[in-house]
Amino acid sequence: MRTINTLIIHCSDTPDGYAKYTVRDIDAWHAQRGFRRRPESLEYNPTLPYIGYHGLIDCAGALWPGRGEDEYGEHASGHNSLSLGYCLLGRTAFTPAQWAALRELVLDVKRRYDTETAAIKVIGHREVQPDKSCPGFDVQMWL
Repeated sequence: MRTINTLIIHCSDTPDGYAKYTVRDIDAWHAQRGFRRRPESLEYNPTLPYIGYHGLIDCAGALWPGRGEDEYGEHASGHNSLSLGYCLLGRTAFTPAQWAALRELVLDVKRRYDTETAAIKVIGHREVQPDKSCPGFDVQMWL
């Protein structure tokens, strides 16, 4: 198991509330950007060979797995080795179900990765890459 000290929240930059897009679309977009999972990592979720995120929260609030948490993500350049990356489908106006799922995800990740000596940081992608507007909300204010 690798060391995880940060949860980075992303958004897909797709139209808000537009449920047409799926985790398979994200996988295809990441393939176009040249992302590729290592062959040995494909034992977990082999149908998504390119996805950079560890999961996607769709408009209905369902959490779709991407990469395994023991696998480095490809979601925040320079920050992937110690982080998990989860993505909300949409841009700025997320559904109540997405907010509820994100809350549950954060609580679950904190429960599993907080230690007596250090708490996992929960941040938005734009906090480590200021040229990004992702996610379309201030994670620290939301927390």
